[in-house]
Amino acid sequence: MTELVASGLIPLVTTPHASADVPAAPTSPAAPLLLAVVEAAELLGVGRSTLYELINTGQLRTVKVGRRRLVHRNAITEFAQRLDHAAAPGSTPNHR
Repeated sequence: MTELVASGLIPLVTTPHASADVPAAPTSPAAPLLLAVVEAAELLGVGRSTLYELINTGQLRTVKVGRRRLVHRNAITEFAQRLDHAAAPGSTPNHR
């Protein structure tokens, strides 16, 4: 996730009540809040099939708008934060 913030794809904001900096969802019209699966996969740096696997296993939340499956930018941020926490020193790996 730090790469996403560093690249400017997810802006970083600090809130007075938060214990850590939290990436915020962009609000400009150039950065939509809901992304197509292909766009979300590109943002995360994974393939389309991998993203669908994350969706099907419940690791990444999506919404359905009409016939389209869309990923909210906040869901991408939350997923990336969980990955960061899992990779933190002292954490136990999540093996199947």
